[in-house]
Amino acid sequence: MLRYLLYELTGDDEQRFRNYYQMLETLAENRDLQANLAEAKDMLTQVDVTRFSTYRWGLEAGIKQMEAVVEEKDKAIDQALREKEETLHRLQQGVKQLLMMNTLTHQQIADVFQLSLEEVAAIARQPPQDTQH
Repeated sequence: MLRYLLYELTGDDEQRFRNYYQMLETLAENRDLQANLAEAKDMLTQVDVTRFSTYRWGLEAGIKQMEAVVEEKDKAIDQALREKEETLHRLQQGVKQLLMMNTLTHQQIADVFQLSLEEVAAIARQPPQDTQH
């Protein structure tokens, strides 16, 4: 009976349930009704909070926040990748220009750009492209 009354008073509001429970605890202690209060306590520990509307609202809000964070991180990663590709392209163009000038050896170019000799050779083998932007 007490369980039904508490549920009717609070519905899905766990905070209200806890407040009523605390009031009942005080009254039960004053009137020696601890056995009835134990039943209400059991109900509190068996409450399925996932059924509460507030739980679902919080979950939905959390999902939306997480989606926004993921979208922001994706944009940052995409930007970093674009910048890395642009830097790599500029590096390759610089190596190609030095190779075309034919003033430095492959080893010297590798040393300047901190590349391996194989990387310089691979860039040298690439077909020439239009370097004007």
